[in-house]
Amino acid sequence: TLFRSNVRYNLLYVDDEAINLLTFLKDFGQDYNLFTAVNSKKGFKILKKNEIHLVISDYMMPGIKGTEFLAEVKKNYPDTILILISAYDDFSILIKAVNDIGIFRFISKPYEPKDFRQIITNALSNYQLAKDKSRTEKVMLESLESLSEAQRIAHLGNWDWDIPGNTLKWSDEIYRIFGLKPKEFEPTYEAFMSYVHPDDRESVQQAVIESINNRTY
Repeated sequence: TLFRSNVRYNLLYVDDEAINLLTFLKDFGQDYNLFTAVNSKKGFKILKKNEIHLVISDYMMPGIKGTEFLAEVKKNYPDTILILISAYDDFSILIKAVNDIGIFRFISKPYEPKDFRQIITNALSNYQLAKDKSRTEKVMLESLESLSEAQRIAHLGNWDWDIPGNTLKWSDEIYRIFGLKPKEFEPTYEAFMSYVHPDDRESVQQAVIESINNRTY
């Protein structure tokens, strides 16, 4: 999933110079929901009241510097993408911002609107990818939990066999069916067969052989 043009993302730009905020509004006001603040204090107020997807901060501001502000944003809003902008082209600032804070990009003033627009698009694509991944993982976890509960109720289980590696992955219910504690021992095909009733082992083994030969596993 990439940047979604049909979504109105919320951007916050913090800069102590009003002319820079006005320029930013003029350049990008039609594309995003823009919030601006002349200092970090007002920036934090906006963050508390709104879901901000991308924060852009000037480096040299009265009070705390942009790096300090972004570090606090990262601490309290870890999913938000961060961009640092500055007229001071100091490489040490960039290194610290990337290593200590994890900013997405460092932008030098004055910026080119076309280039900045592409950087914002890329930043929001990263944001969307991370959110979609998190959402997918949550759905998968909920599905696994539902499957586990359904197996517990039905007293059924499932397992996967890595034939070359001769290892099995058992669901928790398989362990319970065999009267074992989950992860009590490393399951293998031999271990599985040892828990099959002696009268049934030959037929089970024959079914496994046929499955391997016919590649129906």
